[in-house]
Amino acid sequence: MLEEISAASSREFKWGEHDCCMFVANVLDAMCDTTYAKDVAETYAYHDELAAIDIIDTNFGLKKLVTSWLGDPIDRRRAMPGDVVLLKDGEGKVVLGIVSGNAAVAAARNGVFGLPMASAVCAWRVE
Repeated sequence: MLEEISAASSREFKWGEHDCCMFVANVLDAMCDTTYAKDVAETYAYHDELAAIDIIDTNFGLKKLVTSWLGDPIDRRRAMPGDVVLLKDGEGKVVLGIVSGNAAVAAARNGVFGLPMASAVCAWRVE
């Protein structure tokens, strides 16, 4: 997990490659030996903000979309390192992140940024 977060810290934001969903998918792949990044890229094939918004809207929101992949969410207060979280950033935008220590990490325009867990709306257990 930490190696992938470190690698992402030097990536420039790019829809469909290094955005909040792909960041989380890549971290999950590194942690769990899954193929989420490949599966998301093949399933949705988005490369700009409008396409990403359309996918989210078509699936009734980011929370429902992530739930379709990871199962039912848990209360954010039960989230542990490595769990996926839905966060509201400082601008009120909803983003996906990964719990790391006492905070969450998400994709940023240049690399990654941290948000306090108080910013989390809900979480998904990763086992």
